[in-house]
Amino acid sequence: MNLNMQNSVTAPVIFFGYWSGVLPPVTELHFRSFIHHHPESSYDLWLDDDAHSSLSPEMNWLNDYPQINIRRFSLQALIDQYVHPKQSSKHQPKAWHEWLRQQHKRKIFRKINLQSWVHPAIGVTYKHSSPLFKGFTHNLAYRGDLARCLIPVKYYLQSSLYLDLDICFLSSLLDLCQGSGFAYRWEEFTFANSAILFTPNIDAAKAIIAKGNEIETFIPWHLFTDDICAKLKIHIYPTNLFDPGWDKSSLLRNDVSLFFKHSAQSTAIVDELFAKGYRVNHWHNHWQTIPEDGSPYQHLLQQFKASA
Repeated sequence: MNLNMQNSVTAPVIFFGYWSGVLPPVTELHFRSFIHHHPESSYDLWLDDDAHSSLSPEMNWLNDYPQINIRRFSLQALIDQYVHPKQSSKHQPKAWHEWLRQQHKRKIFRKINLQSWVHPAIGVTYKHSSPLFKGFTHNLAYRGDLARCLIPVKYYLQSSLYLDLDICFLSSLLDLCQGSGFAYRWEEFTFANSAILFTPNIDAAKAIIAKGNEIETFIPWHLFTDDICAKLKIHIYPTNLFDPGWDKSSLLRNDVSLFFKHSAQSTAIVDELFAKGYRVNHWHNHWQTIPEDGSPYQHLLQQFKASA
């Protein structure tokens, strides 16, 4: 395996991530792999003050690492500034709203338009102005969907590359950061996964916000459909470049937990990640997982730390 691939582009792309709450220790591999593969690049970690976000003690080293910038902000302030329309400020949730949501989930009622979008595989999404929309506070995954779109339009004039923190870099991504935006395909669906989202300039960021406001949701299966991505000039890369867990031929297919376990396949999994040319490994939400000694996770972490 080659852990020393050279950057092919030196453009000043800002890498950034978002976190709400206490940043867990398992994210160390995300940052160590970024540092290894992008030694000349900067990374902004945005901590959401709305949730009193902080670093776990194991991650305090980020405070002093020169490539990493800890940025504090209020996501709600960005929502207030950029997301329109929304529910009336006088809107109050009613007890019967939850009952109506449960009824509306049933396929027989899904096509009744209650200011909602319907995806045949995923179900109902309520628009921001719908009385059935639960608001911007409680759904942490949706807050992440919003943050990756709102932060660039507020803070970055130049190119920016958002990444979920459950991603391990296996190569430099700078060669992909060219004139148009990019994301990668969500399994075999006709929409992109915004776990990786490149925004080439502020005009592209504004276009994403405008479209999200037009359809009143930033949920990826509605905002990053093939048709919308084509209009926004967002290229959708194949799943098998970024997500072994969604690659039918991968050892991690349908069981990304193997990435954290010591098994007879541990070495083969690491070798496969490089042999098949994956650009990253997305390990999907194992935020509280403690990687076992000898696991692929630990194998990679040790190599990245040794090369620092």
